[in-house]
Amino acid sequence: PFGYLMQYVLRLEPVEEPERAVGLSALDRGTLMHNILFDFFSGLGREKRLPPKESDWPRLEAAALKRFERFEREGVTGYPLPWSIAKRSMLEELREFLSREQKAREGFVPAWFELRFGASRHEAVESDKSSDAPAVLRLPDGSEARFSGRIDRVDWDRNRKLCRILDYKTGRPKDGLKNDSLLGGRALQLPVYLLAAQKLFPDLTVESAAYYHIGAVGKWKQITFGGEPWEEKAKLLGEAVATLLEGIRSGCFMPRPEPGTCEYCDYRLTCGHGDRKSTRLNSSHRMPS
Repeated sequence: PFGYLMQYVLRLEPVEEPERAVGLSALDRGTLMHNILFDFFSGLGREKRLPPKESDWPRLEAAALKRFERFEREGVTGYPLPWSIAKRSMLEELREFLSREQKAREGFVPAWFELRFGASRHEAVESDKSSDAPAVLRLPDGSEARFSGRIDRVDWDRNRKLCRILDYKTGRPKDGLKNDSLLGGRALQLPVYLLAAQKLFPDLTVESAAYYHIGAVGKWKQITFGGEPWEEKAKLLGEAVATLLEGIRSGCFMPRPEPGTCEYCDYRLTCGHGDRKSTRLNSSHRMPS
């Protein structure tokens, strides 16, 4: 809620910190990986060659190199040495991603990529299944909450009756997050995606939504939120959203720092937690006598 207050209510622009711009930012890195995978999967889809095979690595590598060149032209890659290391790391992760795709398929085939819902189009990369209609959740008091977002990928089974949602994550998994958990209202993305997919694909049963962590070679993790029993889970989601809305309407936007998140927050200097962390570090340094 605090980040929402800063960005959308007060419309504050993040302060650029030159010392943090040595290399590719976490946000740009995530965008880059998403775009590479979109180019790769959508290209195979147009040629009706899904699912991908390990022999498709040269094509995935070519998609990555093409996106790398575009980022270089845009000037967002930072200094040459960190960028060179980042490129090598991303290629290693993509290579392992392609290998793991063969093992994690379980009869499902990638079908749609970058599906927008509840907002007007503002990016070139998106699925033709995208919709301007929001995902609508009925709250306990009878009112409605409307959501917009982008679903990274939807797979369907070979019988075309079931579908699964995958959300790529290039950062570290959220501490304490488990399967089918709302994490006290701090992990609502997957159930909201389930809600949106039910409207986007009314003829399919939405089996699950999952975070697909692809941020580090050898440290892959998948956290799943199942689609059943949906009535019970929708009720819990409604209660969590209603609590958040009540706080927002009352003007309560308390920052809730979590381990590993302050470093990547655009407003860490505003809420004070980033400053206090720096102060604690600096206080341990003694002046020479």
